[in-house]
Amino acid sequence: MEFAKRVGGNWNVAKTASYSSQLAPGTFYNLKVDVYNTTVKEYINGTEIMTYDNAFEFTHGRIGVQADNANVYYDNIKITLPVDYIEEERYQFATVVDVYQPTTGIVAPATTLVWFDQLSQLDQFKSSVRPATSIFRVNSDLNVVSSTGTVLLSLEEALIAVDGKVIPAFQTNDAALAATLAQELKDLRIYDLFLVSDNPEAILAARAVHGVIRGILNYPMTDVTSLSKEDLMNVRRQTNTAQAVASIIPIHLLNQDLVLYMQQRAMTVFVSAPDDDVSQYKAILSGANGIVSNNYQGLFAKYALFTETTHVRRPLMIGHRGLYAGGLSSAPENTIEAAQEAYLRGADILELDVYLTIDLEIVIIHDSTTARTAPAYEPLTIVSSFLSDIKAINLADPIGGRTDLKIPTLREYFEEFKGKDVVIYVEIKPTMPLLVQLVAELIDEMDMYDQTAIIVFAAQNILTMNEVYPEISNGLLTGAVLNAMSVNTSITNTISTVVPINSTLNPSFGALTLDYMKAIVHRGITVWPWTLNDYAIMNQYYNYGIGGMTTDHLGYYENTFNRLTLENQVLSAFVEDATKLKVTAQIETPNGTTYPYMPNYTVVSDGGTGVTLDATGKVLTATNPGTFTAYTTFNSTLPDGTPFTITSDLLEIVLSAKPVEPEEPIVDPDDVNNTAIIIVAAIGGSAALGAAGYFGFRFFKLRKVV
Repeated sequence: MEFAKRVGGNWNVAKTASYSSQLAPGTFYNLKVDVYNTTVKEYINGTEIMTYDNAFEFTHGRIGVQADNANVYYDNIKITLPVDYIEEERYQFATVVDVYQPTTGIVAPATTLVWFDQLSQLDQFKSSVRPATSIFRVNSDLNVVSSTGTVLLSLEEALIAVDGKVIPAFQTNDAALAATLAQELKDLRIYDLFLVSDNPEAILAARAVHGVIRGILNYPMTDVTSLSKEDLMNVRRQTNTAQAVASIIPIHLLNQDLVLYMQQRAMTVFVSAPDDDVSQYKAILSGANGIVSNNYQGLFAKYALFTETTHVRRPLMIGHRGLYAGGLSSAPENTIEAAQEAYLRGADILELDVYLTIDLEIVIIHDSTTARTAPAYEPLTIVSSFLSDIKAINLADPIGGRTDLKIPTLREYFEEFKGKDVVIYVEIKPTMPLLVQLVAELIDEMDMYDQTAIIVFAAQNILTMNEVYPEISNGLLTGAVLNAMSVNTSITNTISTVVPINSTLNPSFGALTLDYMKAIVHRGITVWPWTLNDYAIMNQYYNYGIGGMTTDHLGYYENTFNRLTLENQVLSAFVEDATKLKVTAQIETPNGTTYPYMPNYTVVSDGGTGVTLDATGKVLTATNPGTFTAYTTFNSTLPDGTPFTITSDLLEIVLSAKPVEPEEPIVDPDDVNNTAIIIVAAIGGSAALGAAGYFGFRFFKLRKVV
């Protein structure tokens, strides 16, 4: 049995389940479909087979029954309306929020989230210029409260106040309260919303009740001074396990490189930023997908300063079936040899397809048989063939002419690319729980978590993966979500389709519009269209703000300068030594071609330092301690001449005053040892220095302790 949605002429199968035994021909069965609000239940002979809980785009009917590949006779059809299903009229909330789009030249600028802390903010939400999302704190009585716990208004009053204008988000760390809140929001039919929490269990509890809630896992990190990429993978594990659509991380811990590292692994990154200019510029330039800052007006003012088609994050390039240049690739699709070239030519991500052999080996092939890719041999059906039989044949190579190319296993692919700066998107072709489980086990066994994400056509595979390996990122491949004629319909379909299974949206590109991309960024959902091979269309979508572009023609962009890096993003010195500092920058193409770049810097704040830079990046003047911040841009072009601009990370030059050299005291020689012991105690005792340090201390010049 299925619950499937017909969208744009295509079927999108949201959920599947099976009866306890095979249906017998010539036998009558009693079928029942129960629909209440957004919940659909399907029964055979009185036994509930399946529940689908997120049919909110069908609350006014349009649900039916059909059979596929079978001749069926329907008899005794009855439609009833149970008395307890009849409800009183209630306030009809907008299904999709009309988010304000700020004036800017930035491609897909970060969405804005503000904390609600006083009633006067309600007037801001009614204004034409308003934040995208308001985060409401709620108490155990489901009232909205301030940061100090003062009750401001009821939940329903808050929802009515922002209805259709601002996306509501709710904050609680209490799992039981989150579940209660979710039930209330579901009853009120609020579907376009977030739940923000520091507690993964609260997000899970809310989503178990109301599956279209988009969770945001907040990481205060008050005692953290820096983040490694390993730390970010722990964030990824926790965020995915919590079924959250995004993470909130303090901006002072991130930069462009770290944000891109997360996004390459199919994660949505929100940052929390103080309201000052420096923090806000750092947040904007980081390329984050969202910014939590109550000074949203300040963000919008900065957005307006950027020129047309400015990229603060670049669309990631995905080698479709591992290919570099389609028919001109040096090796056939889904081979390690083709993927090696794609990697060397600048692929951020390698996409591949997997099937399972009869002896439970995971092999990389797009089709269910070898007929197309190895036409010189008797066709083999993968699921009924042994690996040894598959390895005995050679793939056709019409371009390179090689006769020794084999169908690789996923293990072999992992072995080749492990530790390299590339991510692998594994597309699980058949709907097969065992294959899902074995892929998860191989990723874990080979320690490839940080280099892998999963994409599928069957939502059921993601549901299975959420059970066996909840830490991994998933993407749903679909051609049946987007409606080119209606942004609201597309948003509704997206929320109901990918949010319940917590995946990215990987659509067929045809119905993907710029207006939809501008709207979906505010929902924390990233979009990865396929398969773009027409150059004009590729250039069009390059400037849409997509997460990544799946293409057979990676080589088209290999000479495009789309990376701008500061080789020394943070510099520090004493004020007197500042003129020895020099800022160096470079531009780079996907294939690794680099050139030094001498930019003009836009000063964010000189911090009272008096710092000035010359055209080469050398510090010319510096007068006072403080922090100088600036950024730069580079005007590049796509291969067809379309202009675009890339930005650097935020440059920081930290200047400090030289410490005053203390005067040497006159010390009585008889007191030397005692003085040394006193000093050691002052800094933590002899154990802190270690034996060599303690015994060697007396030979140092004695200084006055300041």
